[in-house]
Amino acid sequence: MPRGCGDSRSRGPSGPPAEGRQERASNRSGAPAVLRPRPLRVAVVDDDRWLREQRAAALCRTGRIEVVLVGDHADALARSGWDDVDVLMVDGDDGTFAATGGELAGVRVVERVRLERSPAQTGVAVLTGLPHDAVKVRMAAAGADVLYGHAQICTPAALVSVVEAVQPIVTRH
Repeated sequence: MPRGCGDSRSRGPSGPPAEGRQERASNRSGAPAVLRPRPLRVAVVDDDRWLREQRAAALCRTGRIEVVLVGDHADALARSGWDDVDVLMVDGDDGTFAATGGELAGVRVVERVRLERSPAQTGVAVLTGLPHDAVKVRMAAAGADVLYGHAQICTPAALVSVVEAVQPIVTRH
């Protein structure tokens, strides 16, 4: 599986997700462990390897975001379980839009995530080069929270703001 921060291979969850985005801090003094916020976990899905790696790197540099999956649409559809993901950032199209009669690869990924996770559990942001009204309507019907054109999120700060805007309410602090 693709790895996020620091590696281009993917990584599955290292264990069950911490409840309420908190994890126990290690404490050598013997005092009771303290709870601290854990990083926001983001899955980045895009058929363009360079683009997804750039997005993953920009998100990781914040120190507040951990990329738990970096892969293409097929990797995302093959993934079992999304309970370690706070936000899904998915490219709307894998380049097959015209060849498939208007079927968007990102729709299948969003629908798969929504079968397992509600908007309160995992936020979904769709990034696409096809920001037409029909694409927006289809992505919203599939369960996406927001849709942005690639040109709208061309800086690391804009990318981070998209993730923070769609993070589930239960993970905000």
